[in-house]
Amino acid sequence: MAERLGGGGADLESGHARWEIYARAIEIPDEWPALLELVRSEPDISIASSVVLKVMEVVPASQRPDYVAALPAGKSREYAATRARELSIWETITKTSATSGEEEFDTRSWSTWLQLRAADSARDEAILEALSATGATKRIRAAAERRLLSIRASGD
Repeated sequence: MAERLGGGGADLESGHARWEIYARAIEIPDEWPALLELVRSEPDISIASSVVLKVMEVVPASQRPDYVAALPAGKSREYAATRARELSIWETITKTSATSGEEEFDTRSWSTWLQLRAADSARDEAILEALSATGATKRIRAAAERRLLSIRASGD
């Protein structure tokens, strides 16, 4: 992979060099199968976990479980599994303008990461109202309030 992506001369003993190659591979869908195999054999769990978290944002949702499973059992895998679930929630709330009773969301159970993303991009006023009232941080509450005001002003 390093040679294909222009890193053939890199010192692959260096975690920084491996990360640079992985980061390039994340941007190229044809490299994802090889990337998955490399994650499974990555000696540095921090790098493997970072790769999984980043690649899950671009691969189809159906491939996310494969990347989660590539991590060894433990905290990193649990964290990645949570992120995969939250990415699915985020995708749902950014694609629909209203939950209209189809799906109920408990924003208080969301991580700060998801709350902030939702506050910046959700379309559902009920979600934004909940985040503006009960978001985990002042930043989240303010972002949700700004987004809610913006949606109401534009009539979306």
